[in-house]
Amino acid sequence: MKTKKIVCILFILFIIIICFNSLKKQTSLNQNTDPKTTIENSFKFENDHDVNKLKNCYTSNLVDAVCKKDSVDNIESTKLLNLNLVTDETYYQNYINTKDNLKRDDIAIYNVNYYVKFKGLRAEPIDSGEDETYYYVIKEKDSTWKIDSIGY
Repeated sequence: MKTKKIVCILFILFIIIICFNSLKKQTSLNQNTDPKTTIENSFKFENDHDVNKLKNCYTSNLVDAVCKKDSVDNIESTKLLNLNLVTDETYYQNYINTKDNLKRDDIAIYNVNYYVKFKGLRAEPIDSGEDETYYYVIKEKDSTWKIDSIGY
């Protein structure tokens, strides 16, 4: 009888630990704690067709343009190939000059190389294949990093 109670308690503790670890892992995927992770998450959520999580990767300026369900559903697959931090301060100063109250420490610019394959007819401004562009990621007031602009 005592052994049965101990086994039952251990089993319950085991289940609680599994649930806690699963929740912790899922929470970490939703947090954009640094600019590189934000970009990586955006590709993951885009590939998973998870529009709700994808929206967490973008600022309010860009979310409506990028996170359209039809556009995301038109993606068959996407893969992040390369991600390099831009070190040329000219890029940063040019972007800061277009924003109010944006500090240098609150922006990161990455040169992103990726592959995307679309499902059907060409409905996007780019074709399926490899592409390279810049991602401008800013730190918002709540300390999360979000993609504010994509382009050159």
